[in-house]
Amino acid sequence: MSDRAGSPLLANKTRRQKIFSEFQGNIDSNKFCKALQNDDLHFAKKKFSYTFESRPKHSNCNYAGKRLKSASKGLFLRGIMTEYEKMMAGELYYAGDPELRKIRSYARSLLDEMNKSVSEIKPGQRYELAEKLFGRMGENLFLQPPFYCDYGENIELGDNVFFNYGCVFLDVAKIRVGSNVLFAPNVQVYTASHPLDFSLRRDEQEFGKPITIGDDAWIGGGAIICPGVKVGKCSVVGAGAVVTKDVAPSTVAAGNPARVIKRI
Repeated sequence: MSDRAGSPLLANKTRRQKIFSEFQGNIDSNKFCKALQNDDLHFAKKKFSYTFESRPKHSNCNYAGKRLKSASKGLFLRGIMTEYEKMMAGELYYAGDPELRKIRSYARSLLDEMNKSVSEIKPGQRYELAEKLFGRMGENLFLQPPFYCDYGENIELGDNVFFNYGCVFLDVAKIRVGSNVLFAPNVQVYTASHPLDFSLRRDEQEFGKPITIGDDAWIGGGAIICPGVKVGKCSVVGAGAVVTKDVAPSTVAAGNPARVIKRI
């Protein structure tokens, strides 16, 4: 989790870690529920069921406990992770979680100020706001507003990155951008995705896959980069391309879905 100055205070996970260490060897559903009774019974009853391969028909503590007895250590660990931790691990998570809402609200407040700025980026406050927004920012960022993202802190930028107008970065997972990368207007970078199971979508369950864009890449206007994609260094993505698979270094990819049309 980010502990940058000015970021909202994120939930303390010490209690859940303690519960895990106590119960990982000998899981008792009643004790598990009592341990969470004071402040987290809702988590035990509702959120826990989503950590397994199939969703149980009954979301009560006893049923979850029975599932626990046959679950692996890894599945149980996911059961006591915060929604933020699930999100960053690429697991299904509840997008309406209060902790996540706080982080998004903080990012939105920075974006509101940044997108209202009219001066050049460095003489004005836009550069300072961008430093607060992004998880990592190299030297000489140039950003034309408006710019939109979910969290900001999951975006890592190298040196000399250029954003033209209207770029959208849905950063529920890490977006890593190298140095000397150009984004044309209205580029959309989506780490966020949703389950095919409609019942999980109704419950606001979603997940993300990280995206990496290598040094010296150029992403053309209106291009869409889909979850989990890696764009290689020195590559070019044509305007309007929908990139669903990795783009090899030093190639030009275009079309819907995008495919390599030229090697550089």
